[in-house]
Amino acid sequence: MPWVKFPNYINRLLKLRAALQVAHGLEPIELADDATFGYALLEAGVITSRSSVEELKARPRANQGPITYGRGLPEMFRLLGLMVREGDRLLLTDSGRRIAAVQGEAVTDDEVDLWRASLLGLRFPHEAFPEKTGDASFRPAHVMLSMLEQGPVPGQGLAFAFAAGSELPNEIQRLRNLAARWSDQNSQALAAEASTTVSELRNNAKVFPGLLEQVGLIRRSDGWAYATTDGLDALGVGRGAPPALQTSSVTGRRRRSRPIGEEGPTSWVPDPIDPEDAAERAFLGILRRERANSAHEAALYQLNDWLLERGFRTAQAEYDILATRGNVQVLVEVKSLSAKNRRTQTVRAIGQLAYYHHGLTQDAHEHQPIVRMTFFDREPGDPTILSVLEQENIQVAWVDDDQHILFADPGFHQLLDTTE
Repeated sequence: MPWVKFPNYINRLLKLRAALQVAHGLEPIELADDATFGYALLEAGVITSRSSVEELKARPRANQGPITYGRGLPEMFRLLGLMVREGDRLLLTDSGRRIAAVQGEAVTDDEVDLWRASLLGLRFPHEAFPEKTGDASFRPAHVMLSMLEQGPVPGQGLAFAFAAGSELPNEIQRLRNLAARWSDQNSQALAAEASTTVSELRNNAKVFPGLLEQVGLIRRSDGWAYATTDGLDALGVGRGAPPALQTSSVTGRRRRSRPIGEEGPTSWVPDPIDPEDAAERAFLGILRRERANSAHEAALYQLNDWLLERGFRTAQAEYDILATRGNVQVLVEVKSLSAKNRRTQTVRAIGQLAYYHHGLTQDAHEHQPIVRMTFFDREPGDPTILSVLEQENIQVAWVDDDQHILFADPGFHQLLDTTE
């Protein structure tokens, strides 16, 4: 059975746009150099590192993260038709330049159309990477949408689209059958049957489907994947949308407030900032840039899903998450950490939690204690941070290297990790 790996790099559209903007600012000969492009991405904040530039450059090239990104992202962009190689130069295509020209903190409708065309147009084998994209002729996006045309499948099962031998109906059905069998218990056996590994299955189920979801061609909820109306239209099906489902992840962050669940918690937002207050405007800019960070968003989605699985209702406003279950309320600020920003991110979390907590308790109709919590996208790695947050009565949790959620306080973990 053939197996193709889609590059496992950044899969958030805003981050990918930022990477294209960095690329657009380089000369084609510079863009073709892994190190030049990679360290330009690091300098622009598109990627981050816990190590200093000096420490990174002292390592062998194979162990320098920026160089890995400087090589891998152009591979991804070339697959999607956003870059092209000409001799020893890399150039952005017209679509790549048009995406790079987009400004603002939200993905625009025109930008979505460009990404959709790139994703739907990807076909294997790809002339730029014949050795990596196999011999079978198929379009990954069309295969995934065809798998979903007959109904939902487990979201992880979409990875089997990369084991397609063709786009014929019997092949689509074979892939649907594989997807329907997906579970954590039999993942090893299914990976072997698909001539790959469990980690490759998980990567392929996360990166490419994540892009399809962001451009509105599929939807994922509670572990299942569904085709949207636009996704079916892309196949030429032209039928009505599947039944609407409650999304499991915090989405639509441009909205001021959004409860999840029939009776979500009351959402409070601060008063609008004074347009003459430069300090307020500067802080709001920092907050917006932070929330555009893919690591921040990924951690927020992961915690939100974790809470929903345990019976919480969640809402968002200027704060990241307000979770309610029975008489337990948890106000969460999510922070993305690097070696350079751990202190400032902790200070921001304390200040934001204090401000939002005050507003929520002042406006509450009934007195109900609200627990404050900071959630980091990685282990803080500094005992001072944990000590300061504990002194402020703020709970702490983070995502470990295996993508598990860990808590500093086992008792608080036990309180949340139950269903009522």
